[in-house]
Amino acid sequence: VSGLLVPVVAAFVEKKPQPLPALVSMIAGGGVSIVLIISKMSLPFGLDANVFGLGTAIVLYVFTSLVIKKD
Repeated sequence: VSGLLVPVVAAFVEKKPQPLPALVSMIAGGGVSIVLIISKMSLPFGLDANVFGLGTAIVLYVFTSLVIKKD
């Protein structure tokens, strides 16, 4: 969920969706969620691992989009 939500929403919102930021956010967001779930870490404020995966996906989608637009 955390890796796929950001690219799907961005595909509906953006005028010209970009595939590279979508791929980066899916891999990173899903990866963070999986690592946190498997490691069974105690997360702050009792939050679910998907919250951190979603945050990672948002940040990396925006960052990658901005880097690509500059080129």
